[in-house]
Amino acid sequence: MGLIRDLIHAGGTGGLNWHVHAHYSRERWQPTVQLVDQFLGQVQPQSEHLLLIGGSAGWMMPPAWLARFKRIDAYDIDPLAPWLFGWRHGRRLKAQGVNVQHHRLDALAALPDLLREHPAACIWFDNVLGQHRYRVRDEALVEHELAQLKTTLSAQL
Repeated sequence: MGLIRDLIHAGGTGGLNWHVHAHYSRERWQPTVQLVDQFLGQVQPQSEHLLLIGGSAGWMMPPAWLARFKRIDAYDIDPLAPWLFGWRHGRRLKAQGVNVQHHRLDALAALPDLLREHPAACIWFDNVLGQHRYRVRDEALVEHELAQLKTTLSAQL
C-alpha cells in the first residue's frame, strides 16, 4: 500500500495525478516552455555537469538546453521521475552523449552534501522550491528553509 500511495502522491508533490495533468496540458504550456527556452538559451553554463533538483519528468525543460551538458545528476523524490524523464528526454540526450543519472532523494534536505559531492556542477531548481510549501505545510518553516537556501548556495561559491 505504501508504494501505491507513494506513486499517487510522490511525497506531496503531485505524483501520478500531476503527471497525467501535465501530459494532457502540454500544448497549453508551450508558450511558457518557449519563454523558459529563450531564457535558458541566454544562460552560458560554466560546467558540463548539471545538478537537476526536482526535475521530475522535465515537462517544462527545453531539450536543447539539457543537451548542453555531458552529465546530468537528476534528484527527485518522485518515484516516477526517472521513467518519465527518460520517456520525454532520454532518447535525445543519449543520442547526444549526455549521461543522465537519476537519484531518488530529497535534494533540498541533502543539498549541502550534494554541493560538496559535485562542487563544479551547475544547479537548476525545477519547480521544487514552489512545491516545497505543499510538502512541508508549515509556512514559517518553509520561509526559514528557503531563506537558508541562499546561505547554503552562497557558502559553495
